[in-house]
Amino acid sequence: MPNEKGWLTKEEVKRTGKPILIPDPDGTSGKWHNGNPPGGGLLLTRTSCEKFCPVADDEEPVAFMYNGKAVAPYRYVPYFFRTKDQINS
Repeated sequence: MPNEKGWLTKEEVKRTGKPILIPDPDGTSGKWHNGNPPGGGLLLTRTSCEKFCPVADDEEPVAFMYNGKAVAPYRYVPYFFRTKDQINS
């Protein structure tokens, strides 16, 4: 079950089967596991989406990113897909 921010544990994120970005230690790049997220748009956190096109109650994240600085065990941040048109409107 996600925490209050909607973040998942390692076991929970594995069960989703969705792409997971594990960043390199410097945070400038990383490696995708379980495939790649959709192309042609942007991946945004729930908070970032609120500024442009809020996340619907029933909307599922398209990918997750590992955050090693977060408090264990909830270290996988959900990301939502937005097109450039959604952000610019």
